[in-house]
Amino acid sequence: MDENDLSLKFVCPVCNAGSQERCRLQAGVTRLESHSERWEVANNALLDSEDAAAAFNSSAVYLAPARRRAS
Repeated sequence: MDENDLSLKFVCPVCNAGSQERCRLQAGVTRLESHSERWEVANNALLDSEDAAAAFNSSAVYLAPARRRAS
C-alpha cells in the first residue's frame, strides 16, 4: 500500500475495493488512482476526526482533492 494514499484505508463506495486494495475498473483492471468518491470518504473522515487540526498542520498527511474526470 502506498503510504501517502490515505484513501486506501477506506472501502471504495464505487467498486467496493476493500481497505488496502486499489480501485478497479468495470473490466476488473486495477486503476492507478482511487475513485473520487473514495477520496471524498477519506476527506470527510479526516475532517470529522478529533485530530483534524493536527493533521492539517502536518506535512506528512495530505489528501488529493476529490475530482471527476471526463469519461
